[in-house]
Amino acid sequence: MSASHSSQPSQYAGLPVYRLVDVLKFVPLPPNCPLSGVSAKWRCVLAPKIVAANSGNDHEAESALRFFEAGVPCRLSRERSSAVHAACGEDAFSFVHDPRWNRFPKPKIAFRAGWAGPGTQMESEAYHKLIGSFKDVVDHVEAVKIPATISLTPSAATPVVDNSAVAPADALDDVQPQDILNLQMFHRSDPNIDPLIPVLAEKLEWLDALQEGAVCDNATRVSQRGAVTWWHLDDSGEFVMQTGLPLRPRPEHLFSPSTPATPEEKIIMSTLYCHDESPSGQVPTKLFVYGPPNSYDWFSHDDEGDVSARIAALDIFHCPDDELPDDESLLPILCVAVLESGGRPLISPPNIPHAVFSLNNCVMVEQRRVCNLFLEEVAYFLQKCKRWQNHPIVYQYVEEQLQNEGVVREEIIPTLNALFHTHDDEQNRELDRLIRKRVAAALYTIYTFPEYFKLPEDARKSLGSLIDDKMAEYLNTRLEGDVAPWTLKRRLDDHWEVKDKYWPKPGCVFAPPRNAGNAHASSNPAPSTYLPVVYRLGHPVYGCKKATVAETAQEYHHMARLRDVDKTSNWTTSALAKYLATAKHPAPKDDLLDELF
Repeated sequence: MSASHSSQPSQYAGLPVYRLVDVLKFVPLPPNCPLSGVSAKWRCVLAPKIVAANSGNDHEAESALRFFEAGVPCRLSRERSSAVHAACGEDAFSFVHDPRWNRFPKPKIAFRAGWAGPGTQMESEAYHKLIGSFKDVVDHVEAVKIPATISLTPSAATPVVDNSAVAPADALDDVQPQDILNLQMFHRSDPNIDPLIPVLAEKLEWLDALQEGAVCDNATRVSQRGAVTWWHLDDSGEFVMQTGLPLRPRPEHLFSPSTPATPEEKIIMSTLYCHDESPSGQVPTKLFVYGPPNSYDWFSHDDEGDVSARIAALDIFHCPDDELPDDESLLPILCVAVLESGGRPLISPPNIPHAVFSLNNCVMVEQRRVCNLFLEEVAYFLQKCKRWQNHPIVYQYVEEQLQNEGVVREEIIPTLNALFHTHDDEQNRELDRLIRKRVAAALYTIYTFPEYFKLPEDARKSLGSLIDDKMAEYLNTRLEGDVAPWTLKRRLDDHWEVKDKYWPKPGCVFAPPRNAGNAHASSNPAPSTYLPVVYRLGHPVYGCKKATVAETAQEYHHMARLRDVDKTSNWTTSALAKYLATAKHPAPKDDLLDELF
């Protein structure tokens, strides 16, 4: 690995930073996610564990809100998922296999491992399997493939892809994916479609600060070890709360393959897992890998996918060092969390890209909620949607309630305003200040986006006056931890500025987002940095950083020529790999030779 060209932070969002490989060696990765394929350039933090809800103070809510503002997921206290686990019983598979609801009224689509991964087409029928019961996920001998013409979701049409540009060798079903299944069943309350299984996610206990808003969805997910959900944003700028259901011990369960030896490794192990909370041991079920806010373009390259009609995305488990930038400090800092059976619930804030990997056969339930204190994330998601060819699922609360003048004016704004006044500063509580700041951000969002939050013009003017009068202190105060004098208002305006970062066409020049895991722009900002990027079998391959677009474009064309003349699937022997190895690891300078020649 080449040496970093910039100093590496020791902390991010107040959490210690580790090498990703040093963390993942304690995770029972499935064979399709080899640790050997993870670049040593990646850095990460571990999702923090927040103290118990019954601690008698505001620490849980205060800590969680701080992390959510930084885009960091948290594991809340076990009490917040204990009702779910009690309703399930001691074993998740016994629960979902209950004959009262095991079989589906209509078959459902499960996805094989690799669906929507780099280089694939979402319509490839090879990745779809029709199953008739929960039991079919793990024991699916009887399940069959489904035609690509069947719609994947009841609320979204199958994306239209122009296959005319796809060579015969790249036909839709010219793949042999592993027979590893993942079923995500959303509970739509239709007995003609869904089994009458209890909706356990409704028993999750949310933080009070996130209650204002609306529950948008509940889901039960049954997965085999090795199932993968590739990089994505959630559907409408919502929070997601998830918990792994309890599992009865089985011989096939896999746990950490390594034993910590050093003090740092012991800290990693104790933060990654909750062994101290469950002497009998909880089974690792899911590995979540998150990018920071505004880092989506690092992981999912949608513009290239629109051109190639194939998924273009980063695969951290099959990404050699030289496919990444030469300067590792440009890479976003990841966040890693392991969900355990019967353990703490994991709650993730909106609009952070993430991928999920199943570590053991498992069952997980989740609830999704749009939170009015974080309406800026709804606006961000809708802004980003404008650039996508296919319109994503947008929840009813966003499309209807937030578009209803009466609801916004008579319910949402008064409730937010009441929260602002309830949480006054008289008691000098940090939680009160955090909620007041959140109210200011939400009301400023409503005022800024009339297309997303409907209001009569006179009401919008009144809202503007309210913001200027009562909220200015919070919108214009410098944010803690920023290098520059960034205010909340400036950060929001920058967050919403979703622009194309590519020139002159997708897959040429990538400008790393300045706030994707790094400090905000300082009063003496660093020079602009650009990266050439080409795509090989759906994987982005980055060149060396450049200072100008012209230099970057020149390097891009050279890399593209090397890629196009060498079609081998073996990266290490390809002409492009050899070129990048030389460019990113130049031979040390020999002063004697320079003097002689």
